[in-house]
Amino acid sequence: MPGPRSCSETSWPRPASAWIRSGSSAAVFRPAGAVCSAGFPAPSSSCCRSSQASCCAAASCLPWRRRHERTVPVILLTLLSFTSSFAAFLLDLLLARKYGAGPIVDAFRAACVALILGAQLIVTQVLPHVIVPYVQRIRDRDGPSQAWRAFASLHLSITAAALVCAVLVGVHAERIGEWLAPGLASAGRTAMTALTPPLAAAAFLILVSGSLSAALHLCGSFGAGFIAPLLLNLGWLSAVLMTDPSNATAALGWGAVGGAAGGMLLHVLQIRRFSRRDGFPDSSWFTSRIPPAGLRTLAGGLIVPVSLSLAALHLGSILIQRALSVSGPGSVAEYMYAQRLTTIAYTPASVYGTRVFPDLARDASARAASTRVLRSLRDTAAIGVAAAAAAWLAREPLVAILFGRGTLPPESLARIADLFGTVIVAAPLGALMSLLQKTFAAHCWGGAMAAAAAGSTAALAAALWWIPAGADGIAWMWVSWIGLNVALLGLVAWRRWRV
Repeated sequence: MPGPRSCSETSWPRPASAWIRSGSSAAVFRPAGAVCSAGFPAPSSSCCRSSQASCCAAASCLPWRRRHERTVPVILLTLLSFTSSFAAFLLDLLLARKYGAGPIVDAFRAACVALILGAQLIVTQVLPHVIVPYVQRIRDRDGPSQAWRAFASLHLSITAAALVCAVLVGVHAERIGEWLAPGLASAGRTAMTALTPPLAAAAFLILVSGSLSAALHLCGSFGAGFIAPLLLNLGWLSAVLMTDPSNATAALGWGAVGGAAGGMLLHVLQIRRFSRRDGFPDSSWFTSRIPPAGLRTLAGGLIVPVSLSLAALHLGSILIQRALSVSGPGSVAEYMYAQRLTTIAYTPASVYGTRVFPDLARDASARAASTRVLRSLRDTAAIGVAAAAAAWLAREPLVAILFGRGTLPPESLARIADLFGTVIVAAPLGALMSLLQKTFAAHCWGGAMAAAAAGSTAALAAALWWIPAGADGIAWMWVSWIGLNVALLGLVAWRRWRV
């Protein structure tokens, strides 16, 4: 990394498409502006505006500014993520109080695991791994304008594929419902058939928003990606609150469409702002195509193995949902309530992993890359373990406070507390797995990531097939599944960096 530049070497104002590094060490698009001696944008105050001497004097404030620029976004993103998780939890409480634990709620949860969760997994686990490294390489080679052109071409391809998948899911809604939740009664299957088309449309909008969110990561903007899930949950909440219980299916379905549409609109507005600032090309980008070399890089190094990894992980979630649907009445609801509580421990570590991902995508030597990843893993584990330990110690009063005033009987509250004490172990493991997956994708180790996910999911499927278990056993299988993923990914990373 080049050393600090003197004021005589720093020319400002800089061009509108200048690409400089922010205080968080992540390569992002930045607008024109004054630049202090260490290459950071000058503050808006007169600290670095009056003269070159004052610009040099402002270099002493850079360490504080670097810490400030790292800390404040992480705090804001954590608050947004907690707010979204809280809205999702309020939705579960509202469903339990308004619709009970009947077939409509069971069908809604089963459809959400397959469609909404699947789309969100693609948004968080695949699209950033595909778009961020690909567009960043083009930016380094050809500049911001060509990077936006390449992103637009890739975004159109993702949108077309998502639209085809959504149409197919809506057409075959009945068959999909029978396979996803074989334990549902006839009323539950009817509700799931009615819920599948609107939830498929919402999943399509989520995928489009996720593609735009991955591009915003390159711009150093992470807020839209955390606000979109909040809008989705608010759409559900408002629809359920404003409709009669007899229209529960329509409220849950079209509430998801409204919330997902709001998230997509937010991403479109953000993309327009950044693309105008950084020199987005004219309408000719609509007819541009992904270069053959870039397409081969995506297909061979990123899209196929990362998609296979996603498919394996999502299949594991669906298998757990199927096992819960036949394990007894109430098992799905109790397990999902316990899973919802784990976001208390998972969210802070997940936010940190999202924040440091642009650093992991930068090209570096093996030693520098391993040092950066080990530091990120250490911090993620510390955050996740601390939050999980606090949640585990407070599990019984936490469940009593949150669910005690509902319609759940005392034995259900006790089972939720027991399940929460089990699944909370997977919260720091899940954050570590997510960060390792980001690292593998950033270094084009997609094949190893896909192999680890496929192997662990095969072990989970065998356990679910051969070992009959209730909700408690399924919870331990889920924790073991996440832990096996972390162990396999960590072993591969250690062997590759050791060589």
